[in-house]
Amino acid sequence: MLIALAPSLGPTYGGLVTQLLSWRLIFGITLPFGLIAWLITAKTIRQTQAPRSRLFPLCQFGLVVAALILLIFSVNNLSTHGLSLVFVWLPLLLAVLAVLTFTRSATRTTHPLINLAVFQQGDFTRALLIYFFIQFIQIGLTFLLPNFAQLALGKNALVSGLMLLAGSLCSAILSPLAGKLMDRRGIRRPFQIGSGFLLLATLSLAGLAQHLSVGLIIGLFVGFQIGFSCLFNNALTYGLQQLPPQLMGDGNALFNTLQQYSGSLGTAIMAVLITLGTRMAPSASSTMQTTLGTQIALWFSLIIIMIVAALALTTKPIANMADDQHQSRSSNH
Repeated sequence: MLIALAPSLGPTYGGLVTQLLSWRLIFGITLPFGLIAWLITAKTIRQTQAPRSRLFPLCQFGLVVAALILLIFSVNNLSTHGLSLVFVWLPLLLAVLAVLTFTRSATRTTHPLINLAVFQQGDFTRALLIYFFIQFIQIGLTFLLPNFAQLALGKNALVSGLMLLAGSLCSAILSPLAGKLMDRRGIRRPFQIGSGFLLLATLSLAGLAQHLSVGLIIGLFVGFQIGFSCLFNNALTYGLQQLPPQLMGDGNALFNTLQQYSGSLGTAIMAVLITLGTRMAPSASSTMQTTLGTQIALWFSLIIIMIVAALALTTKPIANMADDQHQSRSSNH
């Protein structure tokens, strides 16, 4: 619930501090909280099992870091350098080579950084993709919509940030309820409900991009967050349930890594698509350019959400969970 809530609260917090104080204090105010969290962690977290002595695969770690950085670098440069060989294609090629080299190394060592055997579980991979793409779009929208409100609608930073607050609170309230729905009805029901809300909200945002207002954005983002809360945490739970105990750590590491990275990649791609709108209408006003770029980004978001819905709606229920539920209903009778 907290992971789902925090990204959407970011623009609200940032807008409030920027409007009332200074944008520099966004970092100054959060610093003490980070230090407090570090102190609490150091005092309360205890090692329950004796650590195993194992050589850290530094080379594999370096390859993963290089691939992630190079991909973001390549995408970011699209807005300033176009399809440049040096600034876009070369970093992208190096990122692909780093991934291939990591894969080759990880499959040939006894103790890899990430055990790639997790991808042999098709349902785990499906859940991981759903999780990645949903976070990708959600973080992208928390950048895109406040940006649109300021540049196209002329709203200040406070209003642009508060726009997303209702959706954030809705997600925080519904996330545990969506988890209970999964426990009682299986994975299919929350995935079906969530897919419907995501498709309807994203299609409406894209189709109405030329006519969006603050009120309309608030309502549609609430709808998006309802769908998000039905799929996001449930995808994580479902994915980890597909793995044997010895692969749980690797699966959890992948979910945590991609959850962070998807937000960075989503923001970078949304920024590129907004810039594309500017280049497509160089003689138009800045408001129209922003609106056009936002609409392109929203149609792109709809394509990603359609992929998410296709993955979610074809997800198979967990057999033993269905059996347990059947036995529970029988015992009640």
